[in-house]
Amino acid sequence: MAAELMAHELDLGGRLSARRATFITRADIGGSVQTKEGLKAQDLRLRRKARAEGPLVGGTIRLGEKARAEDLFGTIVELGERATARRIFANTVRLSDGAAADEVTYTGSVDLRPGAQVRTPPRRADALPPFPL
Repeated sequence: MAAELMAHELDLGGRLSARRATFITRADIGGSVQTKEGLKAQDLRLRRKARAEGPLVGGTIRLGEKARAEDLFGTIVELGERATARRIFANTVRLSDGAAADEVTYTGSVDLRPGAQVRTPPRRADALPPFPL
């Protein structure tokens, strides 16, 4: 496992493991990523069936169909069809048909499409907790 990874952008089709990973513009993940402290990018995308262990932090975070992640911290978070996340903290949250999250905390709006599930009712907050990284 790499200690810390920093770069302008990431386009990953395989596997990445690091204590912490920071990308200035974007991270496009088609395989799997594992971090202890998190992965951060302004525009972060997990493609279809991609997997992420550790927090994901970004301006916009998009999970493709059947993608799976743990904790998401962003301005806009979108989960595609049958994508799953443990916890979401964002201004705007959109969950597509069949998407699921255990917990959603938001400051702006939440859009749950038919068939989307949130284990505990989405909670509107005045402010989000500090993001990791």
